[in-house]
Amino acid sequence: MGDADKGRLFRVAPPKTPYKFPKVDVSTVEGAIAALKSPNEATRYLAWEALKTFGEDAETPLAKIFESKANPRLRARALWLLGKTLDEKSELYVRKAIRDQNADIRITALRIARELDWNDHSFPEVDIANYANKPSDGPQKVRLTLAVVTALANDSAPEVRRECAIALRHFKADPKPQLWAQLAKHHDGKDRWYLEALGIGAGNDWDACIATLYRIGGFPPGNRDEGAEVEPTPAVLDIFWRSRSRKAALALGSIVRHKSVRRDDALRYLRAFDFLPDGFEKENQLTQLAFFTEGDEQKVALVSAEALNRLKGFDVSKNAAQKAALNRVLDSLKGQPQFLTLVEKFNVTDRYPDLLALAQAKPDDQVGIDAIRVLLSKGAKELLVAALEGGSGAGEEGRRRAALATATALSNSGDGAASPLLLPVVKNDKAPADIRRQAIKGAARTKPGASEVLKLAEAKAFDETFAPALAAALSTAPLDAAQQKLVATLFPAPAGKDAKPLPPLTELAKLKGNAGNGAKLFASGMTAKCNNCHIVNNQGKEVGPNLSEIGTKLSRQAMWESIIYPSAGISHNYETYTAALSDGTVFTGLLISETADAVTLRNIEAITKTIPKKSLEEPIVKQKISLMPADLAKTLSLEEMSDIVEHLMTLKKK
Repeated sequence: MGDADKGRLFRVAPPKTPYKFPKVDVSTVEGAIAALKSPNEATRYLAWEALKTFGEDAETPLAKIFESKANPRLRARALWLLGKTLDEKSELYVRKAIRDQNADIRITALRIARELDWNDHSFPEVDIANYANKPSDGPQKVRLTLAVVTALANDSAPEVRRECAIALRHFKADPKPQLWAQLAKHHDGKDRWYLEALGIGAGNDWDACIATLYRIGGFPPGNRDEGAEVEPTPAVLDIFWRSRSRKAALALGSIVRHKSVRRDDALRYLRAFDFLPDGFEKENQLTQLAFFTEGDEQKVALVSAEALNRLKGFDVSKNAAQKAALNRVLDSLKGQPQFLTLVEKFNVTDRYPDLLALAQAKPDDQVGIDAIRVLLSKGAKELLVAALEGGSGAGEEGRRRAALATATALSNSGDGAASPLLLPVVKNDKAPADIRRQAIKGAARTKPGASEVLKLAEAKAFDETFAPALAAALSTAPLDAAQQKLVATLFPAPAGKDAKPLPPLTELAKLKGNAGNGAKLFASGMTAKCNNCHIVNNQGKEVGPNLSEIGTKLSRQAMWESIIYPSAGISHNYETYTAALSDGTVFTGLLISETADAVTLRNIEAITKTIPKKSLEEPIVKQKISLMPADLAKTLSLEEMSDIVEHLMTLKKK
């Protein structure tokens, strides 16, 4: 099959087997009958074509095969010829076949009837009573397929009834709904194939089919009226789960609320709403499910949340009970993505502070970033501005952390609406440096914001400690050619080991390295010296952040930025402090702890030093640059750095 031009034929046979094959002679009825029995499809095709031309001359030998107790496959081949080639006698053999003891033969009869209907529309309609074997209300002529389905609708074999259901699909008028309902009554709730056959057969006529099923008593006693509560037997559950009827919404609502339906099963039936046509019935049932409170608390919470997710937004403030129910659901979903969805959909303004708190708690995670995006989309400007000013934190340090987390979430959002909020922070030289660095990063992600940051940089509105943050942000900003040239002039790319300028961050991010070699370089105390400050899988020294799961937190471009511009964004709790002692010595490192009497710092060699405050010449000072060396590019080749980045990208959460 892989050689479509020439092809290959392989013959597998015992050794010394002569290569010969019987000659096919279909010039006589006897020869064609013999060929029809061949396992070879090409031979059978020759037989079929020949027997068609023989017409009635071939009827007797074909009928003999069909009426024998031979291989049912041979009987079916004969039946197809008798049913498709004898014109007015076709119906006779179809009628015989539907009474056959073999279920596959009965199925074949139905398939022949379908082909006679659709391939030859001149085939006359037949009297349904001759097939149903029961008295009719009067003369009723229908297509042959419907007559055969009527005769087989109560067949003992489920595979036959499945074929009947499928055959109904393209019929539009009576008696389709009646026949479908009759077939549906046989569903036991255990046969997934039977259920799917019912679904295929109903097609686009679900409303009429379900209505008829109600009418003929296809549901438990007492549930025969349309719209009545549905007793959740396995068969009923299955049919309404598969249904696409508008009436199904009412039944599904009843099923989900029923005390016998467990929490996990309720979710399955809620998903069935996704396939129902929109309309009052669907919306009404989802609304009821969203705010119902009876039964198991876990089930109620799940059903409410899922139903609310499927509802279109509406004003819950106009209904106190609904608002209270929605708040109960929101309380159970705090911190989860569904919480954001519901707050956004129903415009729950008094929950905006909860979104802000979530964004501040997880500014680098998807859920926190999505929370800030919802606030931006809802125009919660005043809340965000206040947060950037530290209004949502307790104490001076708490306010600083809240402001930094807000700036980080806004920066990470990549939303154009974030830039106008961050630019005032960028321009505020009284704002803490780490917050301004985050604001620079976020503001530069839009063209207007980047242009404004570039103007400020050109006007020397920042001291030199902001150069790494500005270089990192502006080198990837959406600027025009002239502006990019200005960026290159103001912030030349750092030189690599070979003294050549490094490519832009966007180009570095495309490089693919050798993760195995990167792991060796990372662990080398002489080359990259990464493990002198960082821990990976319990190996290394704890000076900088633990990088064991860094591959799940940073993109490839952000990884390069952290290596080349380590001072562009210093992680919280990893700021550098300098302690000047009264004896003239200076100690620089991370702040490990501070008490009323002493401070403890850890330097780049992972040496920890506790310094009594009485020995300090002045209070410790937080620096604006990272403890991590900014000249790694001069000690490592581009390939070596690419290998290290590749290694870091493999460090995923286990």
